[in-house]
Amino acid sequence: MPSRKDLGEVKNRCKEEILRLPGVHGIAIGFKMKGNALLPTLCIQVYVRHKRPNAEIPREEQIPAEIDGVPTDVIASGPVETLLDDEDCPNINQDTNSYRPLRGGVQIQARGGGKGTLACVVRTRETPPRDVMLTNEHVLYSGTATGPSCSGCTAGSAVGQPTWSSSNKLGNILKGKTSALVDGAISSLDPGTQWQAEIEDIGVIAGTEHVTWEILEDRVMNGAGLYPVKKRGAKTRLSEGVITAVNFEGTSTDVWGTHRQRFEQQIMIFPVGYETGNVCFSARGDSGSAVVNEDNKIVGLLFGSNGITNTSTSVEYRAGVACPITNVLNELQVDLVFGQPAGHIFTVPEPVSESVALASEAVPSPAPASMTEEEHVLLRERVQNDIAQIEGGRAYLSLFKIHENEVRVLVNTNKKVAALWRKHGGPVLLHHLIRAAQFPGRSLPQAIGKQSWRESVHKISETFQKHGSERLRQDIDRARDLFASLGGRTYPQILERLETVLA
Repeated sequence: MPSRKDLGEVKNRCKEEILRLPGVHGIAIGFKMKGNALLPTLCIQVYVRHKRPNAEIPREEQIPAEIDGVPTDVIASGPVETLLDDEDCPNINQDTNSYRPLRGGVQIQARGGGKGTLACVVRTRETPPRDVMLTNEHVLYSGTATGPSCSGCTAGSAVGQPTWSSSNKLGNILKGKTSALVDGAISSLDPGTQWQAEIEDIGVIAGTEHVTWEILEDRVMNGAGLYPVKKRGAKTRLSEGVITAVNFEGTSTDVWGTHRQRFEQQIMIFPVGYETGNVCFSARGDSGSAVVNEDNKIVGLLFGSNGITNTSTSVEYRAGVACPITNVLNELQVDLVFGQPAGHIFTVPEPVSESVALASEAVPSPAPASMTEEEHVLLRERVQNDIAQIEGGRAYLSLFKIHENEVRVLVNTNKKVAALWRKHGGPVLLHHLIRAAQFPGRSLPQAIGKQSWRESVHKISETFQKHGSERLRQDIDRARDLFASLGGRTYPQILERLETVLA
């Protein structure tokens, strides 16, 4: 058997040649099947519309039994389809209930569009962050049967739960992206909306896991069996399955067969009970569901399915296909909120007005020009690079990287910390620090609202010291006074101040 490194390399070397063969629409790394059983042997899976005896296939179109020592397995299935309309599955049990506080696993609908499932509420990586709904882009489609899903929806269209109406409205479409890696979209949440970092029938979200074929192999080799997952969708509610393949790539289609989309790095999920057939992991209306492992960590965002046929037994079932959640979060620049106690309720705050935040500046200055997401990321990178060039700055940057995740988790999961963070101007402080690099001649404000810059920094520091780890408390003591002294300074003066080496 080839080494682990070889398995991935062999698949990547042969994939384009195999995908060009007639009838082939997908290739993946997964477990080999014999009859209705999944064997504990990783192989290169090849998905074809119909299996035929080799005698009926021209030699140049045949898929070899192994490639460079890696076994292959040919699986008969339809192409991956996005989940947009009703599907004939025995476990249809549509949920049209209203859920307040809002949580994942429930039905949502864009104005004029189809119905799908809310994965969960996430937070944007902008400053200040926003609470937003996560689902597929094709869920927020226009209701037309032409071109790519979501071809007619626009940013700003209303979104409701369980359906769109003026009384059910919860927010508006912000952006979506359908690419080889993801089918994802986010919608804002109106101020005052209450929500929980939970999924109906599943519970509290515990984090994320990026599932690789190495992880699948380790489970099997250690006797833990196949990787179990579950999802809660609006059409079939709670269903369970096992991950049978990763690095799944090929071509998907919409339900009308009018639009083809190349996809890569996807996850294949067989439903529990697939051996006897006539079972679905998901149906149309479940699009956007979060796929969750046994530790309640989200591993994927469900976007499609395909019908599998075992030609030797005539057993048929529908598998699910999901985008790895880490790809979705990075493409949309959002983060999960996880790890808080069951039943904890968040409330979407009123937006911070920049005009109010800047009102305390001694000298009026032009508001920062609006930036694209890419420009904002590049600006953050430039600031970090500038700081890294300074001896003292490198020490402060190191502290930031050490504690960034702990601080983010505290703000996202601790209700008291979140309230005090906003009350004392934490989002506004970060906003000014990042934007200072965009306007080097512009001074940071001396005050944030009714508090001085120094007082805001000290109040925020006290909050994190009270609720954070011992290491965080110690490092705040080391860095607090420097950050408290930045009020009124320009970007060059801030960098000069960072020359001060930490004690």
